[in-house]
Amino acid sequence: MNEAIMQKTNIVIGRFQPFTTGHLKCCTNVYKQRGLKTVLCVIDTTKTDVKHPFTTKLMWYALKQLVKQYDEIQDVVLVKSADILKIGEAVASKGYTVATWSCGSDRFEAYTKMCKKYAPEVEVIEIHREDNDVSGTQVRSLIKQGKREEFEELTPKPMHKLFDAFKDALDALD
Repeated sequence: MNEAIMQKTNIVIGRFQPFTTGHLKCCTNVYKQRGLKTVLCVIDTTKTDVKHPFTTKLMWYALKQLVKQYDEIQDVVLVKSADILKIGEAVASKGYTVATWSCGSDRFEAYTKMCKKYAPEVEVIEIHREDNDVSGTQVRSLIKQGKREEFEELTPKPMHKLFDAFKDALDALD
């Protein structure tokens, strides 16, 4: 695709186990700061474990609904890993070019190092974690405990209808 017509975008990468308000914060902040919409790069999760209990197939529909409900989210793309070169190819195949990569403080150093080496044109933007920010581990714990209301406070609306499926997936790992 001609780079002149490629749309500049931000990326957020993850398995989204599940997608939380913390992930949404990464999208929202870059949209406000730079005016760039986000392409969610979903690392394919076909093999599940305790830390990654939800398959991409389970997450896909809800992630696509985020595109419809949030102006700051442009698209969803499946990737094999967090390799910036492979991600760039996957995103380019949909007509986008990676301008920024937003992430939490826990990933900032590693992503910055990778981009400096392999994709220096990509700016990595750190979204600082605050005390009240949510983690996937915290959300999975709420699901496991059957705390639907608390789960809904920490996830965007498209995730809410998957609560029972998430709980079933977690219970199946026991």
